[in-house]
Amino acid sequence: MAKASSTVQRDVRKTTRFVLSIFALTGFLLILLSVFLLYAHKWEYVRELLKELGIVLLSVFSVSLIYELSLAEKHLQSFHALLRAEIQQAETIAAACARLGIDQIFPSREVFEMKYPLADIVAGKNACSEVRMIGTSLFHVMNRSNCFKQALQRGAKLDLCLFDSDKFSYLSPKLPDLENSDIQSAISTFKKTIVAWIEGAQPKGQIELRYHDAYLFQSFARFKLSDHDLGVWDLSFGRDISEKRVLLVDPTWGLGKDLAKRFDSIWNSSPIVFKYENGQITVANL
Repeated sequence: MAKASSTVQRDVRKTTRFVLSIFALTGFLLILLSVFLLYAHKWEYVRELLKELGIVLLSVFSVSLIYELSLAEKHLQSFHALLRAEIQQAETIAAACARLGIDQIFPSREVFEMKYPLADIVAGKNACSEVRMIGTSLFHVMNRSNCFKQALQRGAKLDLCLFDSDKFSYLSPKLPDLENSDIQSAISTFKKTIVAWIEGAQPKGQIELRYHDAYLFQSFARFKLSDHDLGVWDLSFGRDISEKRVLLVDPTWGLGKDLAKRFDSIWNSSPIVFKYENGQITVANL
């Protein structure tokens, strides 16, 4: 492949030099023709036009030919070296991401949600059968209760785990981007929009809410779709969604598998505060 590419490049350079030589020679011939017309003492305007055109062609294409013969090859080699380095770096990064099970990286949660809206994942055409979200406040998630209602009506299993507000006082200095009001608001929203609705609608799905006391500056969500699992690792560096960095991972492989294992341990060690299954609320300690 590399040999064929090199052959093509040599052919292109030969053709370029041949064309430049033809135009430069044409300019020289036009100048000679204007000189002959000078001795003929006629066609003065045509003679001047031929001379000027010849000068332009000879100067422009002679300089281009000199550049092509002396400098172009050197510049082309430098460009190829830089291009190869960039391609090799990109291939290395892509290979590392593939080995770690990282599918995509998003600079902010806003960009991620533009491509993967929660409504499409939870309640879309290829909706998931199981959802597990573990974070600090789940504030933004709780405000999208309609997605969860549709999922529960369809029979999905929802696992939600957020920080225990009763433990907030001792951990708050370590979580400068978290406010206890965020947690309280999320719980209040859950009671009003999910619990109250469940009591009347009695959907066929199941939902469970737990409180953890782990020091987290990140969240992890796992969606079990019909054909594959989707993992979302959300790293928080501020309160605004533009200050969140999101990695889309495969929770069955590499880094995604490690994350799923780590957050599953947080889930398993967290007490249940609300649980609804088989058409009944079995735990209600909110």
